[in-house]
Amino acid sequence: MPPRRTAEDDAALVVSEVVTNAVRHGGGVCALDLAVGPDGLDIAVTDRSTRLPYLRQPSLTGEGGLGLGIVARLADAVTTCAAAGPGEGKAVHVHLRLS
Repeated sequence: MPPRRTAEDDAALVVSEVVTNAVRHGGGVCALDLAVGPDGLDIAVTDRSTRLPYLRQPSLTGEGGLGLGIVARLADAVTTCAAAGPGEGKAVHVHLRLS
């Protein structure tokens, strides 16, 4: 029997992936904001890089390429935008339904 997947498991995995990507590709400094609303969980991660994330072919050697695909599959919505001022980085927003 496959393990039972819960909304909490999905949320933990998505947060882990988005924060890991921000640390790895965004200069090592990031901020995480979580907000629970009536329709689910909103996750926002900002970092210092202005380079927007993109889906890429996963590496067969284990060098990455899986994270954003996992996030996109689990999330109801994934958006990215430039942070407040020019050159101040970007924000990745993810919405997950919790029910």
